Amino acid sequence: MQIPVEYGHMNAARRERLLPAHRNAGLELVYVENGYVTWDYEGKTVHVPPGHVSFSWPWERHGACNGRLSLVELYWVILPLQSGLGPVREPCLHGTLSPLLLVSVPVSILRRFTNA
Repeated sequence: MQIPVEYGHMNAARRERLLPAHRNAGLELVYVENGYVTWDYEGKTVHVPPGHVSFSWPWERHGACNGRLSLVELYWVILPLQSGLGPVREPCLHGTLSPLLLVSVPVSILRRFTNA
C-alpha cells in the first residue's frame, strides 16, 4: 500500500485562517516563510519564527494556538511513515523521540546538509 506525500502552502498574511488541533498520516514538516506561528503540541506551546522548520509526529495532536493562524505564510509537507506492517500511527521507535517536536530548526542549518 502506497501512501501519497501531501504538501501545500498557506497564506494567512491578509486574513486569519482556522487550523484546529489534528493528527496527520505522516511526519509533518512546516516551513515558516513570513511572520511567526505559535503551535500547540498537545498543550505545549512552541513559537516558530520565519526561516525555521518545525515538525510533528503522526501520533501527536497539534495545531495553531487557539485554532487560529494570522499574519503568517507557511509551506507544509506530510511524509508518510511506514513499517513492514503498514502506516506508523503511534510511537514505535523510541520513547524519547516525542520531545523533538519542540524544536524549530533554521533553514540555513538544513542547507548545510543539502550542499555537503
